[in-house]
Amino acid sequence: MGESISKLLANYDIRITEQRKKILKVLISSSKPLSASEIYNQLQQNNYQVRLSTIYRNLSNFHEKGLIKELNFAGKNQNYYEFINDHHHHLLCTSCGEILCLDCPLQDYESSLARETGYEISEHKIKIYGLCPQCKK
Repeated sequence: MGESISKLLANYDIRITEQRKKILKVLISSSKPLSASEIYNQLQQNNYQVRLSTIYRNLSNFHEKGLIKELNFAGKNQNYYEFINDHHHHLLCTSCGEILCLDCPLQDYESSLARETGYEISEHKIKIYGLCPQCKK
């Protein structure tokens, strides 16, 4: 995976460093969006020392280059980041903050809407909020 991460960074015209590779690897391996502090904690658990400010700088760079998405959720006072690999939406627990990724059910509707209205639709975003099964108890 190390070589493919290096290629990915190069394809986005991002200088390849060990820190960038480690940060991107955490994002690619995650099944959900992560905050900068969650990325920091995962790197610390793997005995990789990096400053939180370095993570923020690299996340900003990755986002500017279009490699990752930056997300903000109502009720959360921090941004979350995820590797762009497919189009999906998010379900967020309003109690514990758990985030689930959901497949997009709107692709046919978006095409139909574009035909009906003449709009060239560039994107849509859906965030669904509720209580997870654990918090509902």
